[in-house]
Amino acid sequence: MKDNRERPGNTRGLVHGAKNQEITENTAQTDMECANVVVTLCGEQPVVSSRRVAVDFGKEHKSVLRRIAQLNRETTAQNCAGLFIPWSYADAAGRKRKAYQITRDGFTLLIMSFTGSRALEWKIRYMQAFNQMEEKLRSQTPELPEGDALMAMAVLEAEDIIKNLKPEAEYARKVLDNKGLTPITGIAKDYGMTAEFMNRLLHSLGVQYRIGKRWYLYSDYQAEGYAATKTGTIYKKDGTAKVVESLQWTPKGRRFLYDLLGENNLYPVLEREQHESAE
Repeated sequence: MKDNRERPGNTRGLVHGAKNQEITENTAQTDMECANVVVTLCGEQPVVSSRRVAVDFGKEHKSVLRRIAQLNRETTAQNCAGLFIPWSYADAAGRKRKAYQITRDGFTLLIMSFTGSRALEWKIRYMQAFNQMEEKLRSQTPELPEGDALMAMAVLEAEDIIKNLKPEAEYARKVLDNKGLTPITGIAKDYGMTAEFMNRLLHSLGVQYRIGKRWYLYSDYQAEGYAATKTGTIYKKDGTAKVVESLQWTPKGRRFLYDLLGENNLYPVLEREQHESAE
């Protein structure tokens, strides 16, 4: 039975790739502590230790590792690789143990299932520590060029923007020109994903929730005209018919998903090469 659920807090801006690399505990270069939370730089990427996350959130480290392994399997093929960077440390007996350095976006995905007042307190502390480190990095940014050098850079950037607009505009035009309803399988295919993964991703972004086998929009989006329920008939092998309902997306809804996923650095396969080269 359908209900009008409130969507969870805003989770936009989650995904940002980092190059996979294995590092050891003694390679940390810069630490920043905020209310007992230590954010370390891995290259220029702020990260936190999976061991410390486990301790602070009252989890066993092996449980955190299992959850990270699951997230790695689900995100590696979705243009989101590098959220969890392999890391090793020596235990009390001197044996090498597996761990991860976790980026801000990886941390955000990991803690979605952590609940309780203590978890909320630590989430806030970690976000504050990440903010402080990122502010420190911004303050170290070199001065911008001036005069002719600045003008030359502006011209080059404008040329890149114009070049990259063509595939984006082409995909957006195709989306808006489609006046019918589109099943999630079609949208997922555009992004190189399975329908199951796309549905879970939209759930994690606070767009929809599931009851039984059906997906429903959260109440914030139900009156926006983004999706509609479509009824169809499936014929079984014995010849009997079964009526099924599914959530399908309108052109307005597809444009909403396109913008939302773009904010999270997720792009259609048609555009992905352009965005990767721009980075």
